[in-house]
Amino acid sequence: MRSSNGSSNDYILATSIQQYSSSTIVLQKTDDNNSTELNEFGHDYTQIGGPIDTYLCTLSETEIHERIRTRMHHKLKREYKEADRIQEELKQCGVILDRNRMWRADGSNSFPQTQLGRSRSVKSSNIKGGATSSGVGQIRKLSTSSGSYDNRDRGTSGKRGRQQLNEYGHDYTKVGELNKSICTLSEIEINNMLRSRMECRIKRDYQQADMILKELEQCGVAISDNAKLWRADGEKSFPLDQMSENIKSLALSNSKSTNKIPRMMDCRTLDDAIKAIYDNLDRVSPRDISAFWTVVPRLLRHQERGVHLVPQLEAIFLKTADQIHSYGPQDLTTTTLGFAKTIQALQESKRGYGSGSYEEYLHGILITQRDAVFSFIARTAVPILHQFQPRYLKDIAYAYALLEFVPKLDDESNLFDHIAEKSIPLLGKFKPQHISITVWAFEKVKASHPKLYEKVGDHIVMLDHLDDFASQALSNIIWAFAKAGVSHPDLFKKVADHIISLEHLNDFKPQELSNIVWSYAKAKVSHPNLFNKVADHIITRQHLNDFKPQELANIVWAFEKANVSHQDLYKRVGDHVFSLDHLNKFQPQNLSNILIAYAKAEVPHHGLFNKVADHIVSLEHLNDFQPQDLSNTQYSYAKAQVSHLDLFNKVADHIVLLDNLDDYNEQHISNLAWAYHKAGVIRQDLNDKLIDASVGRKEEFSSWKLNNLYHWTSSEKEGIQNQESVVDQKEEEEEYPDVSVLSVDQVKDKLRKLGLPVNGRNKEQLMSSYSWVRFQHAAKEMEIDDLTLDDDFSWDIVDQEEEEGKEEDDPDASIQEDFSLLTVVQLKDRLRNLGLPVSGRKQELIDRLNDHFEL
Repeated sequence: MRSSNGSSNDYILATSIQQYSSSTIVLQKTDDNNSTELNEFGHDYTQIGGPIDTYLCTLSETEIHERIRTRMHHKLKREYKEADRIQEELKQCGVILDRNRMWRADGSNSFPQTQLGRSRSVKSSNIKGGATSSGVGQIRKLSTSSGSYDNRDRGTSGKRGRQQLNEYGHDYTKVGELNKSICTLSEIEINNMLRSRMECRIKRDYQQADMILKELEQCGVAISDNAKLWRADGEKSFPLDQMSENIKSLALSNSKSTNKIPRMMDCRTLDDAIKAIYDNLDRVSPRDISAFWTVVPRLLRHQERGVHLVPQLEAIFLKTADQIHSYGPQDLTTTTLGFAKTIQALQESKRGYGSGSYEEYLHGILITQRDAVFSFIARTAVPILHQFQPRYLKDIAYAYALLEFVPKLDDESNLFDHIAEKSIPLLGKFKPQHISITVWAFEKVKASHPKLYEKVGDHIVMLDHLDDFASQALSNIIWAFAKAGVSHPDLFKKVADHIISLEHLNDFKPQELSNIVWSYAKAKVSHPNLFNKVADHIITRQHLNDFKPQELANIVWAFEKANVSHQDLYKRVGDHVFSLDHLNKFQPQNLSNILIAYAKAEVPHHGLFNKVADHIVSLEHLNDFQPQDLSNTQYSYAKAQVSHLDLFNKVADHIVLLDNLDDYNEQHISNLAWAYHKAGVIRQDLNDKLIDASVGRKEEFSSWKLNNLYHWTSSEKEGIQNQESVVDQKEEEEEYPDVSVLSVDQVKDKLRKLGLPVNGRNKEQLMSSYSWVRFQHAAKEMEIDDLTLDDDFSWDIVDQEEEEGKEEDDPDASIQEDFSLLTVVQLKDRLRNLGLPVSGRKQELIDRLNDHFEL
């Protein structure tokens, strides 16, 4: 820019930053006293459009503002080449800048003419010193259809941007007449609430906006956010001929007359998008069609019942199928990702598929034929995979991860093998988000590729710093390594040291905090300072309402598993759960994991335990509780010495009424018997059920657990016998004393008297044989007739040192079984009983069981 006298305009930052109510920064131009207001991010660009699409844009919002601000500084110094480089970099990362001081990163490249933002033509030459007379609250007059309402600059960089508002201060149009017999609000009240809702959405207070919408609907007001219409005449639908002019013109305009295909991101409904492509089907490019499939998932979620153009949609799909083999990397990945997200939207939809609906058609071609469609795409992608940039490699992996589908190729390799092969040499060009999504995708589909994990870990460790990694990227990377069971101590240390060095953790979402500590505990990587940093952050939060039940459960589980004692954290989480109105959002697994963490960490919190017990007792049934959930729950109450008779009776009643206990393994049965014994709750019907389930399953029980089971169940029976029965019991104990009081020679004598072999057996086998005989005797006393003992039976031997370290009255160590002691056949039986896959090598089977029972 040049002044009228030809001299250059030397821009400098004002030495004294003017502070307004919203901390507006003023940029002064020294030659003519003109000024431009800067926002709180230090630049004068305004965000428009939708929220940042994190899968199309590789930068966080903070990084975007930083680059825009840096670019502005370069322009002030006349370093236009560097400024252009930054603009190009932003564009490559999915951020588009407009000459009218606007930016967007939602996948669209359009900038409406009505949204002028802070235009270069807007100056304040009449104000000396560069400050505006009214500060941030300055009112900008925008032309409206009625001309009677002044649109105010709300000083937001939210996704709605600046809008043309009507005389009521919002952008919704009334349809029909107000029916006072149906609607309980006046028209003034409706308009006020619509304006308040719009302002909440501008401020991104979506929770309050949704509350206003719900209240309007309850009062008889129907709203169409897509069409910007409202009505209170008893009707709920909004016909096409009553849509606002801008939408109707988009939906019904003839694109050929303007010789331009409408941008997909500007379409408000799926009808609009289908018509825009179908009307130009003979001249649309692959880029146009891939853009169409990008918006389908979003529009499908908000599609209102009404006009359906299924034949036109079918024509677009057939066009895609005919041409996709010739697509380049960008169009191929964009289309594939659109297909995957469409399937995801269909699966998440809570409304049924209407006959002839879009959902019904898309389900038929994408879900019913999923394997065929995505296998074909994989075969198309592999030959050109060498042309893929890092972002496209990431996108194709992410698309298949959403489906949890790994297509096999003709040479018996799979798509992820080829993605890894092409990605490793390019890791230096991968952005942090690319890396995180890639390893997340590999773990999501269980695509084992140790070399990729190793190279990713080495690459991150070699970086000077991790400042470019967003919190989500760090969380996803660590989670993927831990979940995949890949050890990389240097990586875990690098990430932990970085997080500890941060001034605060305010940028970390609850799920990210939960995943991080869970991953370190899962990977058995000790880093107490990291755990304490996370705990200190959590306890200083104003509330924990934004933590989901799963996140709370994972956090306390991780702290106990990592053996990090932080009493304040346990108290804060326990107090939060106790303060909730109800626990209906907590899954049984969430509850059992929270309880067992407190019990094993020996952290008392009777309020928490009573709250959970009362919730479980209030349930109509316990059919949603898995055996592991019930056994861990009862174990926790007994371990924590919290008495709650109603809970123990509720669980016992549930188990006794089951047809069988085939789903209950040795761990579950042992833990339940111990818990009831430890808590002093006598339920002989439950004991009989547990013993009945144990007979005939001797291959699952080690000798010490068999002895404990006999002791725990028989001791409860002993508590309800009369004096005469007690005398008989003592006589029986003399005949079959506890194995722990016998020497090896005494055990051999007992076995010889029973006609059982004693030669060639080690101490453990002898003890096991005698334990089974003792248990057999107890079973016969309870009139269980199907207990048999083969002469040549043998037990799986547990390491003696491990065995001697266990305490009889505390089966704590049995909470997590050592599955490596089982045979492949036994492992597969366990997996089948749990409904889990049984394919793979022995170690894969063990890992699968460990993952299931650990969380």
